Amino acid sequence: MDIERLIQVVYYILKKYDNTLNYTKLIKLLYLADRKAIDETDSSITGDRYVAMNNGPVLSELYDLIRNRDVKNKKHQDEWNKYFQKDDNNITVKNENISDDKIPLYAFNILDEIDEKYHNYNYGHMINVVHVECPEWEYPKGTSIPIKKEKILKHLGRNETQIKAIIAEDKAFEKEFAYYK
Repeated sequence: MDIERLIQVVYYILKKYDNTLNYTKLIKLLYLADRKAIDETDSSITGDRYVAMNNGPVLSELYDLIRNRDVKNKKHQDEWNKYFQKDDNNITVKNENISDDKIPLYAFNILDEIDEKYHNYNYGHMINVVHVECPEWEYPKGTSIPIKKEKILKHLGRNETQIKAIIAEDKAFEKEFAYYK
């Protein structure tokens, strides 16, 4: 996952809410945006992994960053903490020195479209939305269950051949990207 891109995407959304937003709503908006991007481009905007939790699908690393629990990657947590803080149930921007150069051009339209559709929804409404509109989510009974991209693609109408091709392309890209790190 590209922490710079994630920070930029979160900031892009938070600017639409005067730099503060309920973190559950933020997570749901970004899940819906990633899902739409996967449908349209076969790629997510954030590059995060997904899990099913009681309140719906969650961007796993984003959730850990918000809760200051990204123990897997302290550098990501330190970077996140430079720009955002959690106050009760809200995420607030504390440093506005954030560009948008890592956000793919197609993503702006998707982020704007998702925000426009759900801007006036509160976090409770957003939980209901993802429970209804995201059939890949299943109730995890108080734990978390990974939501694989294959499952999202299947629920978006891709057949097995298409899904295998998309996942193979993802793996090839990851391998190539890892080579240049």
